[in-house]
Amino acid sequence: MADLGRKGAAATARKWRGRGGLEPGELPQLGTPHNAQRALDIVAHAAAEGRLPQRQADATTRAVREWLRAYEAGTVTDRLEELRATVAELKGEKKLRRVK
Repeated sequence: MADLGRKGAAATARKWRGRGGLEPGELPQLGTPHNAQRALDIVAHAAAEGRLPQRQADATTRAVREWLRAYEAGTVTDRLEELRATVAELKGEKKLRRVK
C-alpha cells in the first residue's frame, strides 16, 4: 500500500513539474516582519504571473498574516514585561529615597 502511495505521489509530481508554483527556498524564513513582507511580495507576484494557483496564494497569505499576529503579540508581551520590570525598579528606587 505504501508503495502505491509513493507511485501516486511521484506521478503527481511529474504531472505538476514545469507548471510553475514556488520553488523550494524561494520564500524567505519569516523571522522578521521585513521577511514576511518580502514573502507576501513574492506570493503576490507569483499569483499575478500565473505561477501560483490562487488557493495556494491565499493559503500562504493567511499563514504569513497569522505569523505576523503571533510576532506582534510576542513583541507586545516582551515590551510589557520590560515596562513592568522598569516600573518595579523605579518603585524600589523611590522606596530607597524615602528611607534615607
